[in-house]
Amino acid sequence: QVTAFDESDTMLAIARSRPAEPGAAPIDYMQSTIEDANLPAGTFDAAFCQQALQFFDKPEQALKRIRQALKPAGRLYVALWGSEEEHPLTIAMQRALLECGLNDFTGFLTKVHRLHNPALVTGILRQGGFVVERHQVFDIVPDGTWHASDGRKLLGATPLAAKLAALPA
Repeated sequence: QVTAFDESDTMLAIARSRPAEPGAAPIDYMQSTIEDANLPAGTFDAAFCQQALQFFDKPEQALKRIRQALKPAGRLYVALWGSEEEHPLTIAMQRALLECGLNDFTGFLTKVHRLHNPALVTGILRQGGFVVERHQVFDIVPDGTWHASDGRKLLGATPLAAKLAALPA
């Protein structure tokens, strides 16, 4: 059994729209913040925090909540972006947003990359009650072809949704 949750109903809709892999465990989708999620203590074998930790104002508090929900030998896997400098597309997007007068959007992109330092992440994980066994860096290439409409769809599931909706199509 897999439990997936996000505070964004739009992001959950995107997740639900993806076809299940043959033989995959059933997924229970919940709309909730980590703070409000109904996660019984000591029940999960593993947690995977996919591109979310950098968005918490207090990531160590979110990690403590995850640690509570895991069994004593439970494992946490975290995926984060590298630095802005490692992502030329982010730099180009930042420049384009500034040139278009969309300064409010640049802060979001900066936040995406804010936890790129392994020592900082290790410290936050320890504050959340975790022991870091291994740190690995992967260069992930998106599967398939990405289109501009994909970016708008995904950004529409973020806190930028209202601002994005106000822009001309």
